[in-house]
Amino acid sequence: MNGRQGVVAGVAALALLLMLLFPPYFAMDRTSGGAVHASVGHHPVWAPPTRGDALGVLTANADAFSAVIERDNLDVRVNRVRLLGQVIGLAAVALVCLRVART
Repeated sequence: MNGRQGVVAGVAALALLLMLLFPPYFAMDRTSGGAVHASVGHHPVWAPPTRGDALGVLTANADAFSAVIERDNLDVRVNRVRLLGQVIGLAAVALVCLRVART
């Protein structure tokens, strides 16, 4: 591994670390069976979004929903599908950059 490849690997490792420390979250109203859901954004793992944050995001589009959204019925989780997509995207870009940096 040459110096440029080391820099690419280091930047990719730092990006991966930041992705894991600030994952994407989503909120879902359990009473809707998953029909009412929204992204809550990226938050640090040590301070995940609250149900209040989720309620604010979900009720911002309240006109689109006929159901009443209550804070106690909200579930806030890491969006594992989006996080996996980000990791796969990072890996693809890092592999291309490593091949380019090889020359």
